[in-house]
Amino acid sequence: MKNSQAFHRIPKNVIPVRRLIPSLLFAMTASIVVAQSALAAPLSGIDKNNIDSSVRIQDDFYRHVNGAWLKKATIPGDKSRWGSFDELRELSITNLRAIIEGMPTGAATPGSEAAKIVDAYASFTDEVARDARGMKPLEPLFTRIAGVTDKKQLPALMADLAQVGVVIPFAMFVNIDGKDSSKYAVLVNQSGLGLPDRDYYLNDADEKNRTSRAKYVALIEKTLTRAGESGAAVSAKDILALETELARAQWTRVENRNPVKTYNKVEIAQLAALAPGFEWTAYAKAAGYEGKVTYVIVRQPSALTGFAKTVDSTSLSVWKAYLKWHVLNRFAPYLDRESVADNFTFNSTVLRGVPDNEPNWKRGVRFVEGGLGDAVGKLYVQKHFPPENKARMEKIVANLVAAYRQSIDSLEWMSPAT
Repeated sequence: MKNSQAFHRIPKNVIPVRRLIPSLLFAMTASIVVAQSALAAPLSGIDKNNIDSSVRIQDDFYRHVNGAWLKKATIPGDKSRWGSFDELRELSITNLRAIIEGMPTGAATPGSEAAKIVDAYASFTDEVARDARGMKPLEPLFTRIAGVTDKKQLPALMADLAQVGVVIPFAMFVNIDGKDSSKYAVLVNQSGLGLPDRDYYLNDADEKNRTSRAKYVALIEKTLTRAGESGAAVSAKDILALETELARAQWTRVENRNPVKTYNKVEIAQLAALAPGFEWTAYAKAAGYEGKVTYVIVRQPSALTGFAKTVDSTSLSVWKAYLKWHVLNRFAPYLDRESVADNFTFNSTVLRGVPDNEPNWKRGVRFVEGGLGDAVGKLYVQKHFPPENKARMEKIVANLVAAYRQSIDSLEWMSPAT
């Protein structure tokens, strides 16, 4: 506490160098990249056009540095936030579009990276073809779900769906063991909700939560109806009820920020005792974990127990409707235009306040970049990041590290060992 107090006794009119460095690097990097995209000769330094000199730097550093930009900037209709790095991101997307659309169609060797890029972009941006296919590309998954006749088959089904990114009531993924950085471990995290957080289901005091739930049910009903489900209205309400039960067992965001509380090492054989009624062995086999790990890190044990209770208390027909809905929700951005519009309206406009969807070409570029990032990255570097740019950025980073070293070494309240 003594050291902390000493740190906070810095006079108000003094800005420590270590606080300036991240903001200065941000400004310099943004200025360099934007300047180099517009001019032949590279520039460096800080863009003073964004500074609001009417605000004293010692009173509000952020407002001083960015005030002029904040007064003139507007958030684009297809964004929920906007800043310098977002501008750079938009520039890179535009550059990628030029690269992808400039590639000759049919000229690349079939199966090559170039052919994959061209084909992937064409398949996404061809909205007429996507409209014609509708939801047909999902029929194999629908058939897989419809073929389940017993709850004991749910673990293998959920494992299959999870491997293609479909939301299920828990998420298993590989990460570094929080208490042994020399090892990787399988982590188990609560999941399974179509709304962003448990509070959307449980906090009725917030009108937005109530409105979001109602519109969520309407979306489920419409989507299931379009997918040929009879009784979609009842299924939509059942799905909300199921997700509400999952939410009741889930941990709050505050609890999830506790690294000690969320580290619970559980032997594979003990999962059945923690969450009885769910065939964990069958899940591990279908997911490819069988025989490869001896333990998992369960982040929210009581949430896993609560999930297992819902397996027992919820009918198989509701589970199948729930999983079919999440298949549709997962792939809606890649289906026909009506599916895309419905998905965007709810997930972006209702939940995040974004009025406009990105144009089809931009979503197509993001699609290609997400699936073939290394391949398009090579082309981008060849065109927009020559060796001299890399050397220049490495020099900036080296100067940053040197400045940090000088600043930290001069701290009176930090010991050499620290």
